[in-house]
Amino acid sequence: MKRFKAAVLGGSGYGAGEMIRRLLLHPEVELCKVASIDYVGEPLSAAHPQLEGQTDLRFENVSPAEAARGMDVVLLGLPHKVSAAAVPPILEAGAKVVDLSGDYRLKDVASYEAFYGGKHPHPELLASAVYGLPETSRDAIKGARLVASPGCFATTIQLGLIPLAKKGLLRGAVEVVGITGSSGS
Repeated sequence: MKRFKAAVLGGSGYGAGEMIRRLLLHPEVELCKVASIDYVGEPLSAAHPQLEGQTDLRFENVSPAEAARGMDVVLLGLPHKVSAAAVPPILEAGAKVVDLSGDYRLKDVASYEAFYGGKHPHPELLASAVYGLPETSRDAIKGARLVASPGCFATTIQLGLIPLAKKGLLRGAVEVVGITGSSGS
């Protein structure tokens, strides 16, 4: 029996396609809505051919508040800065948020401005966002209303370095080189 109702905003991108694929397979989640300003009215397979025959859902053009209505969680595959503005109406509608963008990863407003090149539209939410790396934040994630996904590069780097840091083997600055394959957008 499916227990959690989920929606995806920004559903036509690569990251959202992977979220959709996983949600459709999850035994405890019912994927109810997928929103995108592209492909409106078309089946999800129009943007994600691998989903052909997996769902009857079609892309909808709905506001964040509409997407959140009746949902337990809304997953955001929106670009940086767009995602930040979508979060407050989703939280106000009572749904939890998992954000793939970098908009809520940093707690410090000055750091956000330095790294993302502009003011955060909702700095009051930065402190409540939980950095979504389960290996370090599992309990906090369970109780969070806003989870900031760390991203693929950050995850692989942290998972490699955390055991070394815990053993006291890291001293000073650490330099990491990353090379990507197909999705390194």
